[in-house]
Amino acid sequence: MFATFVLGVRAMAVADWPGLATGGPPWVADLTARAVDTAAGTAPLGLAGGILPAAIVGLTLVTAAAGPGRAAAAAAGTPAGATASLVRLAVEWCAVPAAVGALLLPQGAALYWAASSLAALAQGAVVRRWVGVKATPPPSSPSPHLAAAARARAAGDVPAAIAAAVAATAARPGDARAWYALGQLRAGVREWGAAGAAYARCAELEANPGLLARARFGEGVAASMAGEREAAVECFGAAADAAETAAGGLPAAAAAAAAARTAKTPPPPAVATLARARLARAAALADAGDAAAALPDARAAAALDPGAAAYVAELVRASEGKV
Repeated sequence: MFATFVLGVRAMAVADWPGLATGGPPWVADLTARAVDTAAGTAPLGLAGGILPAAIVGLTLVTAAAGPGRAAAAAAGTPAGATASLVRLAVEWCAVPAAVGALLLPQGAALYWAASSLAALAQGAVVRRWVGVKATPPPSSPSPHLAAAARARAAGDVPAAIAAAVAATAARPGDARAWYALGQLRAGVREWGAAGAAYARCAELEANPGLLARARFGEGVAASMAGEREAAVECFGAAADAAETAAGGLPAAAAAAAAARTAKTPPPPAVATLARARLARAAALADAGDAAAALPDARAAAALDPGAAAYVAELVRASEGKV
């Protein structure tokens, strides 16, 4: 399409198309002119001829950073990250021939090129911002550091396990699993602030609602143990929302929980997380002195786990005269 446009501009220039020689941007009115005349070895447009080529080079570099650059940073240390880095390097090197080509093309073609690149970047930014498309694939191979952390934890060497998990997050900062493992290990030694930060980072990276629910639940536990009640309520609520999404909604979750009880099997992970998150949020609200606000969460938990019914009754007694 671009080649066709260039040929069209050249044909219109030869035919002296009306307006083509006078309808350009303020710095260069003649859209048929070139920044460099190779036959004469001159630059007839002077410095103004470099405006569009410079813009095209800049847009090429921004494209490299916005696309493969973002993917490489988020998947660092993985084969996908290495591939994205190579793609970014290739796109950046394309800036050199792009600059040369833009200097030799008619200004109309260069203007079209720059405008098209800018429009594509704007469209990508809008999609990432409002549609939530993620540019980073999950790591495609297991992390050796996480494997080392698992071995150390199994051997009872928690400090070594934490060190390995920290190395995993450093090697692959975009790996949600590494941050979750670090959060679990930090929580195991009651380092609640560090555990909450690791779970929060995992939640930022995780797109799967079921795993996101687990990360936010861990963050809520860490906040609760650190005495941050408001933060705990928020995290447990976010965990419940994500788990409900993963379970297909509260009615579906209740049906799955009932089926599991009938079959005497554990409920699906998302359902179990949903019940725990609702119950934990109810407990956090009740601890803050608002038993009435805790009741809806407690009743939702009881719909999934009949064992929570006793807590519902306790909350009803505590909130008598207030609901």
